[in-house]
Amino acid sequence: MSSENLYKKQCLKVIKIIKEAESSDDEMDLDLEDEMNLDLNSQNLLNTEVVRNKVPKSNDWVQNCLFNYNEPEFRKTLRMDKKTFWILVEKIQYHPIFYSDSNNLQTSVELQLAITLNRLGTNSSLWTISTLFGVCEATVLNFLNRIIIAIQSLRSEYIVWPIENYRQEVNIGFEQIQGFPMIIGAIDGSHIPLYEAPSKNNKDVYMSRKHKYGIHLQGVVDHKGLFISYEIGWPASVHDAKVFSNSNIFKNYKNYFKEEDYLIADSAYPLLPWVITPFKDPQGLQAQRQKLYNIAHSKTRVVIEQAFGRLKARFPFLKEMRIKDTKKATDIIDIALILHNFIEKHNDIWGNNDYDDEIILEPNEDNELIEQTVEDNEPNRTVREYAKIKQQNLLEFILN
Repeated sequence: MSSENLYKKQCLKVIKIIKEAESSDDEMDLDLEDEMNLDLNSQNLLNTEVVRNKVPKSNDWVQNCLFNYNEPEFRKTLRMDKKTFWILVEKIQYHPIFYSDSNNLQTSVELQLAITLNRLGTNSSLWTISTLFGVCEATVLNFLNRIIIAIQSLRSEYIVWPIENYRQEVNIGFEQIQGFPMIIGAIDGSHIPLYEAPSKNNKDVYMSRKHKYGIHLQGVVDHKGLFISYEIGWPASVHDAKVFSNSNIFKNYKNYFKEEDYLIADSAYPLLPWVITPFKDPQGLQAQRQKLYNIAHSKTRVVIEQAFGRLKARFPFLKEMRIKDTKKATDIIDIALILHNFIEKHNDIWGNNDYDDEIILEPNEDNELIEQTVEDNEPNRTVREYAKIKQQNLLEFILN
């Protein structure tokens, strides 16, 4: 080992011992090489007392303000009503992630959750959030990691594919919008932008056609805009149809669709018996009727666009994620979707009057593309013909 590397290793060891001695169970070290600006050219460091510059911290705002906020202030800060917040605390407080063998007590679950929700609800820097809550930046990350694990444990309870009574409720709910019968969900894709390039060797594949780095989110929602299925993690450059053709819903569609159930989707998706899209380029004798059908189809499908809009309005962190680790970004998107369902199931709906920019329905840029096949899994001619017949039958049902 070179003298410089030995020197560096000794410096890091000394600093780490000091930091571990002073840290609590909740203070997780960042990468020491990044956190400490070591002057490796100084040959006197090891002979000098190492002084840790402690940043002044105060939790006065948490103790005296946060949990005493009125409803609008609390909702603006933590992105949900007080009642919903405390119900969520009860749901996760006994998760094993909040307990350890250490003699040091962890920070309360409600504070760990509050810090995480505040991060999802803003685009503020770690420094700003840590200063506001009176903790160090590494602790904010530590709390986030714990809350991710706790919230993900709720996925099977709150992300549910409609069956039995719920299925009937969804069918009826969609039919009441514009008359389409037997819809089980609305599907679409959305890009979750990244603030900067991800830490990947193939980072360019995360660049969308809008020249922004991002992660693809495919969502399926019920008639109320609750997510019943989703796929996260594909790079933003990947087309909706490819994400769909590799999704669990496509590969195992027989497990999802009963009788005449189907998804309603835009023209970026293939027309299948279980995926009904608009008519492309209406023309001929049926042109006017197809246009009317497409309007009704669009008004029904808008629930997925509204769901994405509410999701990003409630959690602005998803509008431009300041994170380079795509795995961690995927985890954050995951818990945002679970939280979306949990919160809305408690009748806590985010609307245009909730303090932030109005909810914007983002058009799917894939609509500009020429129809693409579903690659190796493209359905055979018989299935495609049946899908066209089903689409035409729905037109007759809607307009008659």
